[in-house]
Amino acid sequence: MRRVMVAREELERIIKLCENVERRGLDPFTVNVRELLERLRRMVEENPDLDHYVIDAETLYRISALIALQHKWLREKAKALFIDAQMISTRLVAMDKK
Repeated sequence: MRRVMVAREELERIIKLCENVERRGLDPFTVNVRELLERLRRMVEENPDLDHYVIDAETLYRISALIALQHKWLREKAKALFIDAQMISTRLVAMDKK
């Protein structure tokens, strides 16, 4: 019973971590997603209880939302790099040929 409570608390911490990153707009790459998924997998294997699956699913959802934030962050950074390069190119073409 104690192991189940510890696992539940750890899952709740993971959920809160993911929620904080999303809510505060922090860099989503500060969180090691692979480690979170490995911890979740270990807990699912150790606690194959049906009641435990609800919080497992919530944790997996929060981790997937974090991955979506990483995707969005990368897309925005790549877009900014493209625009910067395009702006430099335009300015170079528009410059006098001195």
